[in-house]
Amino acid sequence: MENDRKLPFLDLTVTERSGGFHTAVYTKETNIGMSLNANSDCSDRYKWSVVNAYVDRVLTHSSGCKQVDEELSKVREVLVNNGFSNGYVEDVIKRKVKHHKTSEESTNAMLVPPTILIYRNFFSTAHKTEESVLKDIINRKLLEHQQVEELHKCQHQQVEELHKCQHQQVEELRKCQHQQVEELHKCQHQQVEELHKCQHQQVEELHKLQHQQVEELHKCQHQQVEELHKCQHQQVEELHKLQHQQVEELHKCQHQQVEELHKCQHQQVEELHKCQHQQVEELHKCQHQQVEELHKCQHQQVEELHKCQHQQVEELHKCQHQQVEELHKCQHQQVEELHKCQHQQIEELHKCQHQQVEELHKCQHQQVEELHKCHQLCFVAELEQSSTTSEEDELKHFNFTSDYTLH
Repeated sequence: MENDRKLPFLDLTVTERSGGFHTAVYTKETNIGMSLNANSDCSDRYKWSVVNAYVDRVLTHSSGCKQVDEELSKVREVLVNNGFSNGYVEDVIKRKVKHHKTSEESTNAMLVPPTILIYRNFFSTAHKTEESVLKDIINRKLLEHQQVEELHKCQHQQVEELHKCQHQQVEELRKCQHQQVEELHKCQHQQVEELHKCQHQQVEELHKLQHQQVEELHKCQHQQVEELHKCQHQQVEELHKLQHQQVEELHKCQHQQVEELHKCQHQQVEELHKCQHQQVEELHKCQHQQVEELHKCQHQQVEELHKCQHQQVEELHKCQHQQVEELHKCQHQQVEELHKCQHQQIEELHKCQHQQVEELHKCQHQQVEELHKCHQLCFVAELEQSSTTSEEDELKHFNFTSDYTLH
């Protein structure tokens, strides 16, 4: 996991600073600093390769001068603690640093990209050193066995002299003891040979199992990477589909809401018109009834009160007209207010929809950018792995050739 802008990856720590990436050597907290000891029975070329590997890892994995100095001081401590001489370690560091600087200058000066040797075949006689070491070990064992046999012979001679001086019964007992001793020696030799055979078989089986496990791990890693790529592509496609569906559903809901609002408005206007007509008709009926009753009751006073009645009728007509006009004005105001409320609701809906669409677009852009960053990091890691493996192969070839010249 990433902590303080630092991400450990294999034997690298990648740190993000000022818009760029810096690398350094990564060691686990459980690392005690143990390595191949300089005083071990292993051949010298393996010991030299340990020192070269430590120094090359510092120079290839570190991206700054401070980091290189810190890691080189740690390498000195580890190698000196494991029995290597300080002078030899300093000589290797100086040689490697000079070689690294000259290689960097040559690569910067060259405009044409250098040709990379993917495979180089060569013959070496390094197996002769191993054969000589094995022969020395076998000779030592043979000398030890010869000395043991000579000691046994001397003991047998002394025992025979003592047997001559002793009784016949003692001679018989000694013979039995000698037989038992020989059988024990034979059993011991057989057991030692069987143990050696079992150890060789176990070592070969362990090597086979290690190779199988490494191959299975590589296969699993490749499969996991392919599955991750597939899942990412599927997720991106599903997100696009969901976004299109959501946008279509939003448009449909908007159209349905607008149609329903228009229908409701038309129904309300029609109901208002109906109510107005009914009120006007009722008023006319009431007026006619009042007029008829007045005519019946006041036939005698009709002539005298015609003038007054005409005036009253005109005033009533004026009041009715005023009332009707006021009702029409109120209806128009109500209709305008309804239209304004509907327009405000529609505008608010449009704003909410635009905000939702913008948020969806932002989320999509963020997810796409994160995916691009992950792809870039994976690509950089693969390039670094390929570069480190190629450099390690070249360094191994160089170490083998230098070891052969030294021998």
